[in-house]
Amino acid sequence: MKIFFLKFKVTPTKANEHFSLVESAEASCWIQGTDSQSVCVKANFYVSMSDWKIEKIDGLPVEVTEENFIERDLGLEQYRNAQKEGMAIVYVALSRDGKTTAGPIPIKSSYNFPLQSLLNKQKQLAKKGRCLHYDGDHRCEKIIKAHSIQKSGALSVIADKGHVYTHSANVSSLKKNKGHLNFKKCGINKVSTFLGFCENHDNELFEPIDNYSLIPKDQQVLLYAYRSLCRELFVKENVLALIESQLQTGISQDAINELFLSLKQGTTFGLNNLKNHKKIYDNSLRDKNFCGMKYVLFVSKQKPSIAFSGVFFPDFDFIGRQLQDLGDHNGNLELISICSAPMDCGWGFLFAWHDTSVLS
Repeated sequence: MKIFFLKFKVTPTKANEHFSLVESAEASCWIQGTDSQSVCVKANFYVSMSDWKIEKIDGLPVEVTEENFIERDLGLEQYRNAQKEGMAIVYVALSRDGKTTAGPIPIKSSYNFPLQSLLNKQKQLAKKGRCLHYDGDHRCEKIIKAHSIQKSGALSVIADKGHVYTHSANVSSLKKNKGHLNFKKCGINKVSTFLGFCENHDNELFEPIDNYSLIPKDQQVLLYAYRSLCRELFVKENVLALIESQLQTGISQDAINELFLSLKQGTTFGLNNLKNHKKIYDNSLRDKNFCGMKYVLFVSKQKPSIAFSGVFFPDFDFIGRQLQDLGDHNGNLELISICSAPMDCGWGFLFAWHDTSVLS
């Protein structure tokens, strides 16, 4: 990944532990990223989180290489740190009295993020089941751990002694791997499950795809898309509830508070779009009108080695043309579901969307 370099003119906030000593400073940032815009946002956040107020940015981020810092020991060291850690930030400060000097000292943030309480809340929300069936309501009984990926037709095919590899979101693993995902072995009874349907509705609704190979029929395509959509909606509802609970506790630091407010805005927009699409799918299933689904199916005759299910809001097509602006919150976003599906001979990679979409 590329390394970008940029500088900020900053002043300490009152929460900064060096506020009484420092008049102003220059923050030099080496940031790992793919483009200058995202790098600037990332650097801005981490500088602000360390209790500095950004007064000015000295030009746009510039892509750099190791050669840019040859015979510049500090710069070369920080460049290499950014390669390992993802970023490096150094502050050169001006003392308030113009006389006091100090050697290199670590910069600490005044805010201690309550990670454990956040994780506990996340687990509580994940255990709150509800039936997302189009006719589901409070009368639904026995909410089950529904599979967003078929257990028998998809997971069992790629399993080794009843286990598959899935990504680990364990916090200790993320810290150990510096934020990079790693994989863990997990039993197929636990993989891809969510408390999103009651037993009766799950068994009845998804029988045409749980007990039969993908042909494909329009009904099957709709059911695959619907299950992926419901799982995403379930997760998104929980994420929004988690963000709101964190905001309600009160966040003392402006940078963190602004981050959560932005997360709430984006999550709310995404959730509303998911609900809009679910209404379309609900009506199609309720009316048994399956012909509105459009899809592209890629077929492989080899034995599958992966299984997946999900939805996304596409912003570009396969040749780079922009389809929609995900940053424009004034309209509705178009949705595509993706999943793997067992077929009589091999397996399929299914892209599906409804014909009400402008993507059609």
